[in-house]
Amino acid sequence: MRMKRILEIGGLSGYSATNFIKAFAKPEESVMYTVDIQPVHKIAPNHVVLRKDARHIESYDVGDSPLDLVFFDCHDYDVQMAVYDRLVAQGLITDATVLALHDTSRTLPNSFPLGTL
Repeated sequence: MRMKRILEIGGLSGYSATNFIKAFAKPEESVMYTVDIQPVHKIAPNHVVLRKDARHIESYDVGDSPLDLVFFDCHDYDVQMAVYDRLVAQGLITDATVLALHDTSRTLPNSFPLGTL
């Protein structure tokens, strides 16, 4: 599967967006969206930066079409779950969307059985 439409929740310095953009097979047909409440630099012509609370993202913010990959990287589990629910309700996350999570700031209880993740 070739990713053409990626949404990153939390952009910081642009490191992840840069790598995703470099990995696009056809950059001219692909778009990288980054949403962050802090300013994030635009990395490339196909990089769309949305400066807003990710919990308020709208379908039109990301082209009104399902996403190929959503990269949850804002380091706040509750915010990320709220965004997930919103994106599903708007039809932006489908059964074909790949979800990637990074540093959700959630620790597992000691009783959590290893190997069940």
